Amino acid sequence: MNLETWHADLPDTTKSGLVDLAATIRRGDCVAFVGAGFSAGAGLPNWWRLLDRICACAEGGLAASAPEVELVRKRLDAKRLQEDGSTRPFDPGEAEMLAQLLKDAMSEEGAFQNALTQALGQPNETAAFRRRRSNLLQVPFRAILTTNFDGLLPGVYPQADAYRRLLREEEHWSWAHRFWPDPTGGAPSGAPVYQLHGNLDSSDSIVFTKGDYRARLYGSRGYLDFLKALMASRTFLFLGFSLGDEYLNLLRSDLLELLGGTATLAYAVMPLLPPAEATYYQKHEGIHVLPYTSHTGHADFDKYLDWLAVNTNPIRELRTLLQGRRVLWVDPNPQNNALALQQLGLAGNRGFTQLTSHREALSQLGAGADWDLVITNWGRGQGASARSQAEDFLAQLRSRPDQPPVIVFASDWQANRWRALRAGAFAYTWTWAGLFKEIRRVMRARDAMDTNGPSGV
Repeated sequence: MNLETWHADLPDTTKSGLVDLAATIRRGDCVAFVGAGFSAGAGLPNWWRLLDRICACAEGGLAASAPEVELVRKRLDAKRLQEDGSTRPFDPGEAEMLAQLLKDAMSEEGAFQNALTQALGQPNETAAFRRRRSNLLQVPFRAILTTNFDGLLPGVYPQADAYRRLLREEEHWSWAHRFWPDPTGGAPSGAPVYQLHGNLDSSDSIVFTKGDYRARLYGSRGYLDFLKALMASRTFLFLGFSLGDEYLNLLRSDLLELLGGTATLAYAVMPLLPPAEATYYQKHEGIHVLPYTSHTGHADFDKYLDWLAVNTNPIRELRTLLQGRRVLWVDPNPQNNALALQQLGLAGNRGFTQLTSHREALSQLGAGADWDLVITNWGRGQGASARSQAEDFLAQLRSRPDQPPVIVFASDWQANRWRALRAGAFAYTWTWAGLFKEIRRVMRARDAMDTNGPSGV
C-alpha cells in the first residue's frame, strides 16, 4: 500500500488531524517527544525487560541476597505471568521504584550503571529502523526531545544554553541543510536532539530511578519551567511514548486549565484505542490521538513518520512536484549542479535536460515541446555595461507566447538580481535553499494551472 492510499483510508478525524499536524510542523511550531517505543524497533528492551536484566545482574553479584532484590524479583515474576494478553497497565511510577530498589541494593561504586549498560545491550539497527530514524530526522521539527538514554538518537543534555536557544533564539527554517535527505541512504542531522534523561555514552547523570527523577525535576534549575514554556508555545508530537510520566501530565493539566481546556497541545501516535478513549484524550488531555494497529509489527507507526517526512520536508515535496515535469538547466559548468541533481532526483529523469550554452537552450525551447521551467546561470557580458548572457537569453524568450518561467541561479549580487527581474526572470537566487524554494513556487503554480486552468495561478 502506498502512502497516498494509506492516508486516504484513514478515518476522517485521523486524516484531518494529520493534515493539521503537518501544517504545524511546516510553520516550525512542533517539537517531537520521543520515548522508548521508538528505540524498541532496534531490539532494545522495554522498561520491564530492562529491569529484569538488571535484577539478574544483581542476583549474580554481591547484592544477590539483598531484600530489595528479592522484592524486585517477585514483582517482575508477577509481571511476566501477565505478559501474554495482560490487562495490567504499564506503571512508570512502579518501574522507577523497582529501579531505585535495585540501585540501593547494588551499592558498590558504578555497579548499577554497569548493570544498566549491560542490560540495555547493543541495538540491532535494521534497515527498517534506519529508515524510521531517517524519516524522523527529515521532518523539520523545531527540536526533538527524548527520554531515551541509548545512543540511537544522540543529543545533548539540555541546560541553560539549550533552554535559551529553544525559547528565545533558535531560528527555524525548514529548508535548512540539516533536513536534506541523504542521497546515499543515510540519515540527515535533523532537528537538534535533547536527551532529557542523559546519555549512557556521556558523563551526564542518567535518569532512571525514583531518586533520579526527583533530582532532575527539582534539583535541575529551570527544568520544569523550560518544559512548561515549551509546551505552552509549541505543539508536541509524542512518538513511542506511554504518556505515563506524572510530571508531564501535571504540566499539561496546568496548561489546559490556563488555556480553557479545549486547546490541542499535542498529538500522539499510539496503538489503536477504543474510540471513547481517544475522545477522552482529545477532550480532557488536549491530545489528538493518531492511532495505528500494533499487530502488524508497528508498520503503521512508521507510515505516520514516512507520510510526515514526505509532506513536511520541502526537498521531498519538491521531488514529488518535479515528477513528470520538463526542466531545462543551462550552465557551462554543469558539474557544479551535482548537489541539486541528487537532492531533487533530476539525474536520470526523462523530463530533465542539461545544456552548456544558451544557443542550445533556445534551440531546445523552439522544438515544440512544452517546458515547465528553465534554470540558467548569469554569464557576464563583455565590458562593465554589457548585458549578461542571461539577459540576452531572456530578451529572446520574451517574444515567445509559450515562454516558460526562468530562474537565474548565480552569485549574491543584488544589482544583477534587479537586472534579471527587469529582463523577465521569474526569480534570481544564489543559494541552494533559495533555488529549491523558487523551484517549488514554480511547480506549485504549474500544478494549480493544470488543475484549474490559467485562473488557478
